[in-house]
Amino acid sequence: MKKKTNILLGLAVIGGLLFYAFKAAGPEARPSAKAPEFSAPSSKVLEQPHSAEAPRASSRTPALTAPLTLESAERQTILETIHLASISYDAVELPRIQPFLSHLDPEVRAAALNGIVVLGHSAGAPLLREAAKRAGTPQEAVELLSKADYLELPSAPIRRRLKKAGTGTVPAPK
Repeated sequence: MKKKTNILLGLAVIGGLLFYAFKAAGPEARPSAKAPEFSAPSSKVLEQPHSAEAPRASSRTPALTAPLTLESAERQTILETIHLASISYDAVELPRIQPFLSHLDPEVRAAALNGIVVLGHSAGAPLLREAAKRAGTPQEAVELLSKADYLELPSAPIRRRLKKAGTGTVPAPK
């Protein structure tokens, strides 16, 4: 009896994981009831295999989506751009990092989040809150919002001055 219960519990956990995996991946990852139809390539495409212009997809071929991962050279360039902007410690660099918060590659999104936190300016908090609205997963949205809260915390010198003055609260922003 106990063995059956464990097997059923294991199957339920696997089913739950598959449900959330398909839910997070979106409708394009779900298997459809109807198989996609592919059209045969035209003879024009076969005659010019090395043409500079790529063949256009017909209305019957499924649309190709952008890849979720990048080539290592392209990823390295983006990560270097984010790093250089973040170590400037200047809020002027925030617009250079912001577009990468909604990038398709999860590694690039994580680097952009860390870059804004390393930059350390409170002006990055609204950017993180806006990116949280478009986050792919609830966990990613929570992480973006918690980092935005972190950036809005008062710095240590302000807290020390308030402690010496005898007020334990931070004044409201004007």
